[in-house]
Amino acid sequence: MGRISSMAVLTSFFQPFVRFHPQTCKMGPRKTKKLYCYCRQGQKGFMVCCDSCEQWFHGSCVGASKASVKGLDEWFCSHCKWSENKINNQFKKFKADFDSYVERRLEKTEALDQQPNNAEFMQLQQDLKECREKKIEAELQFKRQIENLEQSVKEKDLELSEIKKANVKLALDLTECSQTMEANLQLKDKIVKIEHTVKVKDLELAALKAANMKLTHDLTQCQCSQKIDNLRKSNSIQQKLSKSSTQPAPKEEKNLSIIPNANRKQSSKLSLKKSLSQPQQCPVKKYSDDED
Repeated sequence: MGRISSMAVLTSFFQPFVRFHPQTCKMGPRKTKKLYCYCRQGQKGFMVCCDSCEQWFHGSCVGASKASVKGLDEWFCSHCKWSENKINNQFKKFKADFDSYVERRLEKTEALDQQPNNAEFMQLQQDLKECREKKIEAELQFKRQIENLEQSVKEKDLELSEIKKANVKLALDLTECSQTMEANLQLKDKIVKIEHTVKVKDLELAALKAANMKLTHDLTQCQCSQKIDNLRKSNSIQQKLSKSSTQPAPKEEKNLSIIPNANRKQSSKLSLKKSLSQPQQCPVKKYSDDED
């Protein structure tokens, strides 16, 4: 049995996990209405494709530019870079264990070539069978890990989209709140103006009330003085009437001459009654705004 190269064994074992990438990174997807990147926005500006998950990202979101990506053979996003590092660490550990195992088996194979032994050959076949089983188990384990990583990436993307929606809602609420505050400030200004107008009107009303009270007082005084004048006139008339009644009666011979006087007295009484029945108008005093 010839000697088997450890590199050939590793290549045949890890062939399903090998991923071939183009010589240059992809830049710019076809123009579609899909959503890309962590921000879940459409195509805009410079974009770069991850060589692992084959998702497109905006250069401004991942801190990449044409100059920084142009000379790279491959480019990975942050999620794939983290998973790639994890897989590489596991691969290095497994490779070291596998190299030591291959070295041990090669030593046994060389000894078997020098001294053929059916028991050792059967043991070697059993070891190879176990190695194939371990290979299959490792393939399944790596496949499960990759699926778990892809699922975690999807969950993170969903969380990121929910956060974006919440931010949009908060921005709308903030805009509405600012509009409400502006409306409240305008209402406060109107209230202040109305309160100032009410104060001015109250002062004008107080001044009008004071002027009205003064006019009422003056009118009352005028009416009182008018009543006193009327009483004085009536008293003087009564005194005149009492004096005329106390005079001696005229003789019968002079009846003809007295009759006109009686008519005169009668007419004077009628005019007196008219003057008493009609109240005299008292002149109202006019006040200017300068007077107290």
